[in-house]
Amino acid sequence: RGVYPVALAHLLLGEPEFVHVTGSLGKTGVDADAGLLMTWPGGVRAFAETSLIGTLPTNAGITGTDGRIDIAAPFHAARSLTVRKHPDAEEVRIDDAPKQALAAELREVRDRVRQGATESPVMPLDATLAVMRILDDARTALGATPCPA
Repeated sequence: RGVYPVALAHLLLGEPEFVHVTGSLGKTGVDADAGLLMTWPGGVRAFAETSLIGTLPTNAGITGTDGRIDIAAPFHAARSLTVRKHPDAEEVRIDDAPKQALAAELREVRDRVRQGATESPVMPLDATLAVMRILDDARTALGATPCPA
């Protein structure tokens, strides 16, 4: 779950200007839990959290000046979302959503490998590396040993 909220924020907003991290490391040095407050110019912000020691919700929400989008859990394979345009709310069903959380990702990888591609337009290499830099920097801020490049 740790990578998905950060990837969603990056997909929607790009590279954050600042990332504030709070959390703790387990006895083995693994990040046991973490909260990331990411900010962009203009006061735009996103919060992502992950935990190996507690249970967290797996839904997502996007709030703007005119309303909110609530994405059902698990948000990375949601079957529905609710669009709440102030003051109304409308539920939108996603009929072709995968029933298994990783099914769409695995199909995408399979299709790209069959085509001989080295990356996917759904999640290009540059986006993957940017998200991983955010996560690696967050782990380092918590005191974890940096992952090898």
